[in-house]
Amino acid sequence: MTTLATSVQPSKTRFLGAKYSYEDYLAVIADLLESKGYARIVMVAEVLGVRSASVTGMIRRLADKGWVKHEHYRCILLTEEGRIIAASLRGRRQVLMDFFRFLGLSEETAERESHALEHVVSAETLKALARLVRELNGGRSDEASAITEKISTPNNRLNGRKPNATTQRRKKQ
Repeated sequence: MTTLATSVQPSKTRFLGAKYSYEDYLAVIADLLESKGYARIVMVAEVLGVRSASVTGMIRRLADKGWVKHEHYRCILLTEEGRIIAASLRGRRQVLMDFFRFLGLSEETAERESHALEHVVSAETLKALARLVRELNGGRSDEASAITEKISTPNNRLNGRKPNATTQRRKKQ
């Protein structure tokens, strides 16, 4: 499986100028922890193509939610809940990437479309897509299909917290 931190250029991950969500930050931090062994503000900023000040603000919000631990000038660590959210996003992205690759889309298009949809597509739809790709591949089980059992939508991870404005907009659509 490719990871955002090692395979995607920042300019190609944005879709129609969309801002990065908390999930994107968590996924990048998880990718950096996996590939480099540590994650710092400047590294996250570089991967996402944003300013360090933007990352610092998001890290504070993520820490307030209990999803990361960070001390000034130290590495960023994911809490257990942060790891679960990052894994869920990575799983959704992988299922969508597999589906778009199966359709024959270019890697760049598959990446762009996956990023656009990974935040809004339901777990039910993702499971159906994974089943379809598996069946069309002759019943071969792949990594994305195995991941679907653990996939959840972002709204399921709020753990009773009040949804933010982005979540409210998604529910209305």
